[in-house]
Amino acid sequence: MRKFLDIIREPIAKTEADRVGCGECPVNMACVLEEGGTGWTFDCCHVTSLRVDGLVLTIDCGRHNFEKNNEVGKWKVCPLCSGSIIEVVERAKRSGANDPNRFVLTEHAKVPLEERVKLWKAKHAEALKRLAAEKERFE
Repeated sequence: MRKFLDIIREPIAKTEADRVGCGECPVNMACVLEEGGTGWTFDCCHVTSLRVDGLVLTIDCGRHNFEKNNEVGKWKVCPLCSGSIIEVVERAKRSGANDPNRFVLTEHAKVPLEERVKLWKAKHAEALKRLAAEKERFE
C-alpha cells in the first residue's frame, strides 16, 4: 500500500516492488467473499475501493469480485484513469487533513503503472498551478 503522492515522487520500481498477487492482497478474504466493497468499480480499469481501518484502499485490480453499484456517489469518471485522485490528495495535504487514500497495485491491474504515473505527474503539476492560483486569489 502506497500513498499516491509518494508514488509520483519515487522511482516506479519502488511501487512495482509492492505489487501483490491475490494471496498477498490486503483485502483478499473480502474479495473472495464478495463483501466489504464501497460499490465503486469503474468500467475503464475495474479499479475499486474499500474502507479498512480508517484508510481508503484503492485496489488496482482487473479481477476483483466486488460488485459495482451504480447508485453509489456521483463520480462517473475513474479517479485513477482521469488523474483526479492526485488533486484530491494534494488538497488534503495542503489543508493539513490526514490523507487516508492508499494505492494497492496488483498483478491484475489493467493499466500499466508507468502510464498511470506519467498521467498522475502531469495532473499533479496542473493541480499545483491551480492551487497556487486559488491561494493567490484568496490572499
